[in-house]
Amino acid sequence: MQREVEEFLRVGNFHNVALIDNADPIRDKAHDGQVVGNKEIGDVAFLLELLQKVQHLSPDGHIQCGDGLVGDDQFRLHDHGACQSDALFLHIKNLPKLLESLPKSGEICAVGASCAPRRTEDSYMPVFLAGMVSAQSAAAALRVPLLSFSHQEGHIRAGLLGLKQDMPQEFYAVHLSGGTTEILSVSCENKRYRCEILGGTQDISAGQLIDRVGVKLGLIFPCGKELEQMSLKALDCIKWKTSVKGTSISFTGVEAQAMRAIEAGTNPDVLARSVLSAVARSLVLSFRALFAQHGEKPLLLAGGVASNRWIRSELLASFGSLICFSQPQYATDNAVGIAFLTKDFME
Repeated sequence: MQREVEEFLRVGNFHNVALIDNADPIRDKAHDGQVVGNKEIGDVAFLLELLQKVQHLSPDGHIQCGDGLVGDDQFRLHDHGACQSDALFLHIKNLPKLLESLPKSGEICAVGASCAPRRTEDSYMPVFLAGMVSAQSAAAALRVPLLSFSHQEGHIRAGLLGLKQDMPQEFYAVHLSGGTTEILSVSCENKRYRCEILGGTQDISAGQLIDRVGVKLGLIFPCGKELEQMSLKALDCIKWKTSVKGTSISFTGVEAQAMRAIEAGTNPDVLARSVLSAVARSLVLSFRALFAQHGEKPLLLAGGVASNRWIRSELLASFGSLICFSQPQYATDNAVGIAFLTKDFME
């Protein structure tokens, strides 16, 4: 996971502090700010992620922990993820350490942070509150604006980095992460992304399916990368029954079939490939329904699960140039997306 602890922008000079809410991400932008360039990641000079010392955020209230500061602590697991109370405690404990990484020289003109899973009034998770408190404190101390975005917007913006084609103002996006599998209609409005859910999973997400099977196989959580490596060694693939109705997907049936296969002693490599193939085939069927119901538009795959090569290859074979894949190094990186959203508003 790259730049998961980076999400500050070091640019320009601002004299007033302004908290930016979801509806109006920037209210008080000084006229004399300028962006300081960085050759490796465009114009973003320094990024500090305040929220994401977690790999995935789940809409059902579970945090799936990645590596680094949070991963070094002991905490309870619920559904193979960290409980919200534990995750909130670890955010509060570790964020001051991350703030010490702020640049000692140069000027910071804005702070960008994730404020909620989605850009809706009812979207909330306690861990975002911890990050926003730290972001507000940093912005107040530095006397610069604070810009807030949704976690989902961060993944979409990160997914757009490095694309070989320009995306239109309206497109589809599929957010595939550890806790989310959503098919979205996306429209760009005032440098933000307004998302309407058109489909997705009705039970567990693709990431949860992969992690549950991986944990049952004895893999290290989160299990996506290791399961993918196992699948590359498979000489066969079991075509399990999938459940797709229109743009709605259910993965509990695939999970049950996988668990039975594990109990029956199925070759782990074959099982790994079969799980990923079931995810890919389910997405293919739902995307066909999406295009039939709402018309064809470019579709962007973003989020950690979107970096899986099996899923990418099957979707590319089915839809060709209609499918746009986020760069693998950015597919898992919400932080860099938040940073570029902040950069967009500062320009």
